Amino acid sequence: MARALRLLCIQHDDDTGPGLLAEVARERGIGFDVVMPGSAIPVGIGDYDGLVVLGASPSVNDDAIADWFESELALLRDADRRGVPVLGVCFGAQALAVALGGSVNRAARAEAGWITVETVDPDLIAPGPWLSWHVDLITPPLGATVIATTAVGVQAYVIGPHLAVQFHPEVTMAEISQWTVNDTATLEWAGVDPEVVMAETTREHEPSRQRAETLMSRYLDRVTAAAKPM
Repeated sequence: MARALRLLCIQHDDDTGPGLLAEVARERGIGFDVVMPGSAIPVGIGDYDGLVVLGASPSVNDDAIADWFESELALLRDADRRGVPVLGVCFGAQALAVALGGSVNRAARAEAGWITVETVDPDLIAPGPWLSWHVDLITPPLGATVIATTAVGVQAYVIGPHLAVQFHPEVTMAEISQWTVNDTATLEWAGVDPEVVMAETTREHEPSRQRAETLMSRYLDRVTAAAKPM
């Protein structure tokens, strides 16, 4: 009998949880453990079969997160050395880039709301729309393949067994509603009306859920393929 697979998820903010990603994993019988930054970040990936790193309010370049961000980078590098697939979402995609030798810089403008991407792998990353909410740009590490972009910058890349997306496939309607209230600065910088975001959220909820389920399933296929036998 095959052993049950387990994912470790790092959640940085109370209003940025694993949402749909956790649902899809659990539907496939895959364990999903969530930890917050700080002392809860393990030294190494241990017996976990996959690592999910979610979004965060701060930038990876903020000095204020230095006390826990180095631990997160070390965990990402350990997962990479051991061939454990990582799914990086927004801040998580940026952290994976930094961990593996890429970089992150402030964008010329914020990107928030529902976006359509140019994709070279529509079976993995559909064109969208996807919910975006970020102010930084990723320069992927050497050896990465960029698979989705917008005029603003890189939206998704793969490297080894890892998948990184700048947008938010996991996000729920409740979280989007919170973001439009709690982070008006990003919306203003992006030139986006919060009422428009919520109207589009109502329209895109079900179709985006289907696209996100496909993306997450493809990541979980990578986890299953890379999993070590008992």
